[in-house]
Amino acid sequence: MPRKNNRGRSRNSTPTTARSETEQAPISKKKKGAGTPRRGSTRQDDVEARKSSGVRDKEQSPKNSIEETRKSFKPPTRRGDAPLQVVEGRLDLHPDGFGFLIPTDPSFPNVYVGKDSLKDVMHRDEVRVQITQSFQDGKMRGSILEVLRRHQKEFIGIYRPHKGGVLLVPIEARDRSHVFKLDPKTDAPANLKPGATVLCHILDYPSKLPGTAQIVSAIEDPASPSVDTLRVLLDASWPREFTRVSLSEAENRALRWKEFMLPSRKDIRHLPLVTIDGRDARDFDDAVCASTEANGNIRLWVAIADVSLFVKPGTALDREAYERSTSVYFPDHVVPMLPEVLSNGVCSLNPFEERPCLVCECVIDRKGKIASFEFYEGLMQSKRRLTYEQMQGYIEKEPWALNELQTLNESLSNIVEVFERLHEARIKRGAIDLEIPEAQVILNSDGSVLDIQPRTRLTAHRLIEECMLIANQCAAQFLHEKCKAGVYRIHEEPDVRKAREFVQFLTLQGINVVDVLGKKWERRQKQSHGKKKGDSEGDSPLTHPMDYSTLLKRLKKDFSEEDPMVRALQPMMLRTLKQARYSTQRKGHFALAALDYTHFTSPIRRYPDLMVHRLIKEGIGLKEGFDPSVDLDARCQHCSEAERTAMDAERKLIEIKKCRYMEPRLGEEFEAWVSGVTEKGLFCQIEGHFVDGLMNAESLARWGGFAFDAQRMCYRTSGAKTIHLGHRMKLRLVGVDVTTRRIDFEPLEIIG
Repeated sequence: MPRKNNRGRSRNSTPTTARSETEQAPISKKKKGAGTPRRGSTRQDDVEARKSSGVRDKEQSPKNSIEETRKSFKPPTRRGDAPLQVVEGRLDLHPDGFGFLIPTDPSFPNVYVGKDSLKDVMHRDEVRVQITQSFQDGKMRGSILEVLRRHQKEFIGIYRPHKGGVLLVPIEARDRSHVFKLDPKTDAPANLKPGATVLCHILDYPSKLPGTAQIVSAIEDPASPSVDTLRVLLDASWPREFTRVSLSEAENRALRWKEFMLPSRKDIRHLPLVTIDGRDARDFDDAVCASTEANGNIRLWVAIADVSLFVKPGTALDREAYERSTSVYFPDHVVPMLPEVLSNGVCSLNPFEERPCLVCECVIDRKGKIASFEFYEGLMQSKRRLTYEQMQGYIEKEPWALNELQTLNESLSNIVEVFERLHEARIKRGAIDLEIPEAQVILNSDGSVLDIQPRTRLTAHRLIEECMLIANQCAAQFLHEKCKAGVYRIHEEPDVRKAREFVQFLTLQGINVVDVLGKKWERRQKQSHGKKKGDSEGDSPLTHPMDYSTLLKRLKKDFSEEDPMVRALQPMMLRTLKQARYSTQRKGHFALAALDYTHFTSPIRRYPDLMVHRLIKEGIGLKEGFDPSVDLDARCQHCSEAERTAMDAERKLIEIKKCRYMEPRLGEEFEAWVSGVTEKGLFCQIEGHFVDGLMNAESLARWGGFAFDAQRMCYRTSGAKTIHLGHRMKLRLVGVDVTTRRIDFEPLEIIG
């Protein structure tokens, strides 16, 4: 289920070099190991992240993209004007010249903004918009009152000498209405020719006059695959380098960290703590070990890198970590939240080295429930750096693994036992355990795609995830019981409309939800009819995690694991769920079926975890705890937004690389399965490569007279021949557009 999504992802950071407070450098080259799944969050933990990290919205998804919203925007019956309503948010611009406001308040609908209101506004600027029209279907139109905050700091542009000066014209279609002048106080690289492509840093934004910019570097071939990651980062306005000040602070803390340790820190260097990560991982957030108690309980230690010892509130290092709020993971590159001297160095729990840590020591009973827990600062020494493959070998009792790890046998066997207890308990309480395959993009040194393969998910991944989940739950419970304030990871109840549409779709596929969920569910639905309108439980056909869990088990029972129907329905089920977010309110986590949940286990790559560490330290009586003047609500909102931006950037690059992979294959034939049904056409996924493309409705009509049947969610002919979700087809690749990230197929044959 999502975003850790998966442990094992390398967090191999890019080298950082000293730069000025504002200066940015071109993106670094690929580092070994980048692009494997990040660890720390889990599929169960971040179920919602699939929406932004690879599962594309299709038949049941809201039209959140500008392109989708533009096509669906039909201002029908006008309901009236609302001139006094003002909304703030982020502006997404479209190449055709209009835009949409994405409101800060997630409950407010997106607002269409016409071209005439966008003269001085750039993509992703934070703006204040006045609502000028609203319509019966909930859509709104507005005009911009003011720009609150500029977002874009750099762009790729074309170098054009003009009337004794130089113009810099952005290459992105949505930014071409803005023209920048080269700042006469700055120099252009030598030997630049008219029409050359350059990376530009914005000095002054356009208003009534053109903006000004300076040239950072020349770009030899903007269409090269090696530039893909840079373009995605620029699109997200994501910082790529650290300032000299923050690098200096990081190096100073790295050299002197032992001076800052308190005498009360507990020495746990004797414990058989081990890290379990991917083969090419370089930064290690967490280590685990376990022992049995006389009564059959298991004592589990989860030691997490003590980043709060190195990153102090009010410092430049802290400000830059907060601005990012998360590391970003690409197939060829990792943009870290912290400088490498910390993330891959003294914060990382490297084997056989002393490291400060914050420890969750908990006792798990025979039923997989928390019997007790405590938190404290520790000083540890990892006894081994294990890979998932080594741990998997141990779990499967492979002779080579048992022999290699015999000195750690007692602790590892207890870790396996506690994993089984925790997993069974979580499933029993109804946690949603989606299994959606993920693509692993394998790149060449020049950024071209060698292959796209399914990412292997082992029991060893699940094992370490369960240990992190329970530590996160203990941390949330501690915040609630011992701290004046808290930062929680909340996942609210599903969207009522989406849940109802999903049930209707299942009915069309011959899956009776009442039969699947049983009489208890049916009685609950009948009782809900008497509840007032708007009651979430009464209005929703799927109201409890157990409903989803039971339905998922039935799907897996009735269909084989490889059946396209199961593969298609799981992403649809996911899209009925809301996105998880950070909040100071303790609202529980729906997908985990947990009342208490937060993020505690990945402070090297997630700022909310760092905030939780500071709050816990305050809760255990340490003076160096959290700054009470900090607005936690604002920080939670910022971190949630930054997370979505990072996930969107990761998804976009994967889509670009999939297009790169398919470009040389134009005209080739493939076998695929129907992964989505929409009015626009059929989304199909090529077997084995996780590459999705569209067979548009026009091509289906020309080929076999197929037309969209909205009631049955399929394409059918007048003779009742149908194509629906899960069908296998033979098709031909007829179009690839890297810029729009679009892949087009034409139908050849229905296989079955």
